[in-house]
Amino acid sequence: MEYKDSVYRAIKIIQLFSFGRKQTINDIYEKFERNVKKRTLQRDLIRISDAGIPLVSEKGKRNENIWSIDPAFYRFFPTSISLNEYIVANFMKRAIPVFKNTPVEKDYLNLLDKMEQLLSSDLIETVDSSENLIEEVFDTLEFGYYDYSQEYGKIQIIIDSILNRKILEITYKSLRSKALKTYRLEPYKILNYRGALYLVAFRREQKEFNHFALQRIYELKTINGTFVRDQKYNERQYVKDRFGLSAVKAEKVILHIDKDIVPHIKGRVWHRSQKVIMNPDGSMKLQMKVTMSDELTGWILQWRGYITVIKPEKLKDEIKKITEKMCKKFS
Repeated sequence: MEYKDSVYRAIKIIQLFSFGRKQTINDIYEKFERNVKKRTLQRDLIRISDAGIPLVSEKGKRNENIWSIDPAFYRFFPTSISLNEYIVANFMKRAIPVFKNTPVEKDYLNLLDKMEQLLSSDLIETVDSSENLIEEVFDTLEFGYYDYSQEYGKIQIIIDSILNRKILEITYKSLRSKALKTYRLEPYKILNYRGALYLVAFRREQKEFNHFALQRIYELKTINGTFVRDQKYNERQYVKDRFGLSAVKAEKVILHIDKDIVPHIKGRVWHRSQKVIMNPDGSMKLQMKVTMSDELTGWILQWRGYITVIKPEKLKDEIKKITEKMCKKFS
């Protein structure tokens, strides 16, 4: 039996201490399911101490010795994983389906495997006892995201280029262009936005950051030479005034929210600049400084007439034009 092996017992005892707990002989005795004599466990503690592991004892109730490992020694042991941390880590795998069957998912699964090696015996028993532990706590619903499983090589090249400061050359087709264009880029980051991945890169000639949808990159390759990451990419500044990814000039937008949908709007962060004013009748005014974009008009329209544009006029006109076009199609 494994308990008869002194090396096995020593490793198990050290594991009990490495999880940040203090243990009495009775605690350790119970962990070994009372199959090892207390006197044997006391001798094991002496051997562990003789091996150079700094065991510390303090007196507890009834003058009982409480054992622990000197905290300064903990850096030699892996940090333990709590049940909450394990569940959240597994949930994050489900929360980003856009990375399914990509190098990102592969690396994340490898990380989870390594995390499982840090689980305590108690936690392993808890995990093994429930087939659907993650589903019992969290769930997620995602739709409309891109399937990047066929873009494995492309994503790997981009990640490598970001980490090693390699210059990229891409062939790209934007939504507003029928022609393919070639760009030379200094890659900074991969951005996940509403189920789609974008390469955020600096264009040295234009002296500005741009984003490129991965699904519209037809070809890419690294070219000779590296770049110096001397441009400060400030993510907050980059998306500061944007409602979506449009980069036009920001304007003041004021919207009237009917009271019927106030519970769905209030309490959420739609934009960093938002200001909310509640009206006596239960309706709400939402004020933001944002760019005029397809994402903004689409967001307003999705609320099916429960949102009225107060200003600016051109946003009113855009909404009116879209709704009139829709009415003609369905008349």
